[in-house]
Amino acid sequence: MYSSKSNLIIGFHGCDQSVAAKLLNNPNNIKISNKPYDWLGHLIYFWENNYQRALEWAKSKQKQGKIEKPFVIGAILTLDYCLDLVDSEFINTLSAYYKAMEDDFNVNDKDLPKNIDIAKDEHKNLLIRELD
Repeated sequence: MYSSKSNLIIGFHGCDQSVAAKLLNNPNNIKISNKPYDWLGHLIYFWENNYQRALEWAKSKQKQGKIEKPFVIGAILTLDYCLDLVDSEFINTLSAYYKAMEDDFNVNDKDLPKNIDIAKDEHKNLLIRELD
């Protein structure tokens, strides 16, 4: 795992316009997500270099009645202490840790967590990502 990439990343966060205003006016008081289906942990999510995808996400939330006015806010990010899942080195690292976790659960006679669907997910994307 590297401690810092040598470049900056442009990230886009899809949200309600009111949330974007709060982020701009009070950036030290960011509300992070902590839902059980947050795939990569409890934090704020950005689409890397993809304004359009962030806007599509916000619009989909508007259709679900969760956002009133879709909006996208951009940020310049540096990636410190990253596990880059498109880099073979880190995919291999993750595989080794998965095997160690699997062995630990077996030794302790426990079932591995599972990713499961939620009733409202028409795409069946296993949104409760307890294994992930």
